[in-house]
Amino acid sequence: MNFDRYPWLADLSSVEGQAQIATARLKYKQNGAVTFPNFVTVEALTEMIQEARLKEDSAFTTDGTHTAHLLPVDPSYPFNSVRNYKMRTRVASIAYDELGDNDNPSVLAQVYQSPILTQLVSEITDQPQTLYLSADPIGCCTINVFRQGYYHSFHFDESEFSTTLMLQEAKENH
Repeated sequence: MNFDRYPWLADLSSVEGQAQIATARLKYKQNGAVTFPNFVTVEALTEMIQEARLKEDSAFTTDGTHTAHLLPVDPSYPFNSVRNYKMRTRVASIAYDELGDNDNPSVLAQVYQSPILTQLVSEITDQPQTLYLSADPIGCCTINVFRQGYYHSFHFDESEFSTTLMLQEAKENH
């Protein structure tokens, strides 16, 4: 994490930390999202991108259709309703179990496993109880790989919230 840009991350209970969390919580409640530009250092980001590039060719591709709610078509709604509208998603993923190994976890896995990140998300989302990392050994932390013609259509996530770290901005195809 970028402690130079966000020094309050080192102590979330500090006055500065609590002020930043309160601001982020308000943004989350108003907008449904909070961003922290340059949340990781340039060095960490570079290492994450290098790992993604090394593994992108072997990333598992999924290509299918879904509704916005990720539920089956509901016959109690008209076929052409927004509820039943099917969209295509085509994306490749590098699974968590492919990110480094137990003896040498990748930088991305280290950020994911950080108690600081868990506490930060918990406090911003104003959770009444402690949050836990996902028990899914494959899908808990993944890298999405978007190749030419790949995209992830709109959907409501299956969890209350998610944390996304963008490694690279999309490049426009000309």
